[in-house]
Formats: sequence, structure tokens, C-alpha cells
Amino acid sequence: MKNAIKSGDVAYIQARLKHFKKSFKRGLDVRHYSDSLRNGKRNARGRINPSVRPTVMLKDKDIAAGRKRAMSNVGIAKASFAIVALRLGRPPPKGTWISRHFSKVNTPVSVSRNPARVRFKSSAKGLDVVTRRLKAIERFRMVAMVKRLEKLVPADAKKAGFKTR
Repeated sequence: MKNAIKSGDVAYIQARLKHFKKSFKRGLDVRHYSDSLRNGKRNARGRINPSVRPTVMLKDKDIAAGRKRAMSNVGIAKASFAIVALRLGRPPPKGTWISRHFSKVNTPVSVSRNPARVRFKSSAKGLDVVTRRLKAIERFRMVAMVKRLEKLVPADAKKAGFKTR
């Protein structure tokens, strides 16, 4: 089996895996690595659904290059928000996984003083997920604010001397 893995004999390995009884390895699909195979198993958010049949890819120099390409995209969406915060006076992020993408994102920021308002528009890879869930995020924040106000009102009334119960 080791020799087959080293030589890349996919047919032999797959035939052997068919005979593994009571093992999660039984019937696994064995292939050589390719970017199209890797990306074909993923959904729009880049995650693999549980219903997808597992595939084993033989170690190859292409795997390291493919993993490096995939990992190079991590942090682009956060970088667009981090650069806005940086332009508004926040300290730079400590992780290089965000700041390395500053040159790739285009995020213009405009600040108006009266009324105090900040507007920014970003076009970064991965932000489509945020825009699809914007209404749910706003609803979550509104519910959190209402809960916080419900706790603050009795506390303020108690400070003023009113009985709250």
C-alpha cells in the first residue's frame, strides 16, 4: 500500500479500500489533486456540505500549492472593514492575515461632521455573504438594543427614587 501511495497508483489503492470491512475508509474515492476537484466539492461560501462524498487526494506537490492559493484568500473581507477602521483612527490589526490584503481592497471612506455620519463602500471578495445577511444582522442588533434598554430603564428609575417592582 505504501508503494502504491508513493507511486500514485490510484486504481490499486481504490481497489484495496473496497475490501476494508467496518472501516470509514471503505469505498473512499481516491484521486490525484486538482483545483477543479477541490473547488467542485464546495458551496458558494467555500464550505463542504456534509452530504458530499469524501474524496482522498494523494499527496502531491500540487496539494501544497493549492492549499497556499486557498489560504491566500483568507482575510480579504475583514481587510475591507479593518482599513475603514484604520482610516477612522483605530490602531492597525495585529494579524498579518488581514493587513496583507490592504492593497487588494478598494474601500473609500467619507466622513461628514454634521450630522455625524461615516459612509464607506467596499468591493472585496467575500463581502457578498455579508450583504446577503445584512437584514438578519440588523434585526439581531435591534433586538440586542431593545434588551439593553429594557435593563437600563429600571436601573435609571431606581436611581431616581422610583419603586421598580
